[in-house]
Amino acid sequence: MADLIKAAKTGRSKCRGCGEKIAKDQLRFGEEVPNPFADEEDAMTMHWFHVACGADKRPEKFVLALAAHPDELPEHDKVQRIAQLGVENSELARVLRVAIEPEADPMSMSTAFFVHAGCTVEKLGEIGLLEKLERVSDKLDGEDVAELRAILTGG
Repeated sequence: MADLIKAAKTGRSKCRGCGEKIAKDQLRFGEEVPNPFADEEDAMTMHWFHVACGADKRPEKFVLALAAHPDELPEHDKVQRIAQLGVENSELARVLRVAIEPEADPMSMSTAFFVHAGCTVEKLGEIGLLEKLERVSDKLDGEDVAELRAILTGG
């Protein structure tokens, strides 16, 4: 097994990104991870994601799985851009974390940092924030989305 993109066999799996079910026959991204419940030391299992969620949540691994996938995906360019922005943002987060915390390990998985919404474009540039907002906006109310869009676009 390795990280891969393939169709869901049954529709029972739940996306590790958004928590929603992945429909039968829908393409999904599988991340190979150690199985903590297996008796064998090297046992692995898969964590499944919707394709767009995998591109967003596991961009480095997703880019490799996308390159290995034999067919072009529906919305191929969109998910490729999501993953590429994620890779760029991960690298940017590591650089910023070390700048903010000089003693921090630059390869640490903890790359979270906070920037005031009104300062993001000025401080970080346009790094796909509006695109990400579009993907998660169903979880925000309409006024919040409009306010964030206005702040990020300066209008």
